[in-house]
Amino acid sequence: MPSGVYVRTEENTRQCKEFNTMRLKGKTWEQVYGKDKAKRMKEVKAQVGKEWIDEKNPHWKGDDGGCESMHNYIHRRYGKANHCINPTCSNKSKSFHWSKIDHNTPYTRNVKDYQQLCRVCHSGYDGCKMMINGRYGW
Repeated sequence: MPSGVYVRTEENTRQCKEFNTMRLKGKTWEQVYGKDKAKRMKEVKAQVGKEWIDEKNPHWKGDDGGCESMHNYIHRRYGKANHCINPTCSNKSKSFHWSKIDHNTPYTRNVKDYQQLCRVCHSGYDGCKMMINGRYGW
């Protein structure tokens, strides 16, 4: 709220502070908002969540999205990477990533453009590709 536009009373300030300290800190929505309002809020939240997935989202950019949005899309659609496809990998890592196969092509939402690698292999793969392309990572 912009300062100076609204006149705040002491009662209003007290209510705002009380609400902010009380809001969901270890409490359920029902305890904070009451049973009926909490039920409506949950229904609206669930409905908006279903309506705004991927292509239905008004901010959807299709294949014009950036690197991070493409990786997030692949992760949402196909789940977390769970293994490393590198045959020379020691398989000691427990952290796996979706890695883009060809860094010279634009990012797409096609899972065939990505591979599952452990963190060590992913760093090596990206570093090697970036040196070949004349770019350097971090």
